[in-house]
Amino acid sequence: MTDDKKLSYYSYLLEIQENYDPIIKLMREQKGTNWQGKAWKGPITQIAQNLKLIKPLATINWVSLPLIGPLLAGTAAMYSQIPIWILIFAGLFLFCAGYYTLVKLYMGKMASINDPRFHVEAFIARKPAEYQRFWSLFVNAPDFKFKTLVANLESLLKVSPTGDLSQLAVFAQTQIDEITRKQERQLEASKEVISVLQNDISSYEEAIVYLIGLLKKINENLYRYINEQFELHDLDFVSGFSLYRVEGDHLLPIINKGTSGSHFHPIDMNNPGKLYAVVDAAKDQDDAAISHIPYEGRKIVAFKMKMLNNETWIWAFHFDLDDMRALSLIEENAIIESRQIRRMIHSLCLVYQKRALATKEVDHHVAS
Repeated sequence: MTDDKKLSYYSYLLEIQENYDPIIKLMREQKGTNWQGKAWKGPITQIAQNLKLIKPLATINWVSLPLIGPLLAGTAAMYSQIPIWILIFAGLFLFCAGYYTLVKLYMGKMASINDPRFHVEAFIARKPAEYQRFWSLFVNAPDFKFKTLVANLESLLKVSPTGDLSQLAVFAQTQIDEITRKQERQLEASKEVISVLQNDISSYEEAIVYLIGLLKKINENLYRYINEQFELHDLDFVSGFSLYRVEGDHLLPIINKGTSGSHFHPIDMNNPGKLYAVVDAAKDQDDAAISHIPYEGRKIVAFKMKMLNNETWIWAFHFDLDDMRALSLIEENAIIESRQIRRMIHSLCLVYQKRALATKEVDHHVAS
């Protein structure tokens, strides 16, 4: 082996030192510190920075523009007819869904080593296998630095009076072989991590598409409410459903949409005759979502809703197990909080019931 070849090992270590030591130092400093708080606050900083970039747009008198002015005026007039509490609810829902998505994306950036927002605890949470198989070897060895390794090699080089670099070459080759083996193991682990990350990105993209579709349907129902056309059958934008009202020990059917309807009839909760998710949901004291698989490939998720006039309604989603959109919105997962979907259905049912009660009261006065 030539002296040039032997010295190249020394150059490799210098390059490794420059790339790895700063990352290892940062990981040690961040280890054990809180990262979730930064993740939830992070999008606020980004939004503030983006607002600075679009600040010049605020100086434009948009209302005076020939096309945008009438459009803004028409939009304002249209939304002025919507009850303020509905606008507030819709706005809060849109804001929370959008911000939650931004936080998830920000967490992904915090787990990227080359990103300035990197945090080792986020990296551990998102990529535990990669951390344990490679980085933990250095982070958990507080005295280890590639810089120290390079310094030791330099001292070996200096003690050779004849200029023979064989001692240095053997030592460097041993260290590089060890690092190469670790990197090969890490490469295999990284392939698995990359595959998981790609699946996560795909899931986020699908969730955003689902939420956008959901918001479009909510907006459509708000227009139908303003035009006095909103009915319970409009609430099938998540999946098919059935709706019951609790009357003593019985469940009385209200409406059924998007199902076969073969079992849509009054149910005696003391003697239901078969397993019903709606019966279990009505009896549940924690108002939890109750799942039931009536037959292979089909699932029902039912939950209880406290309504006006001390009424209790039971809502049941009906969907196929291969319906990824329904599963993403109804089943609990790491991206979309299914409880918020149930709360949205509950609030829209309250909107319908309140209008129905008001209409009934008006009709009663007219009749009397």
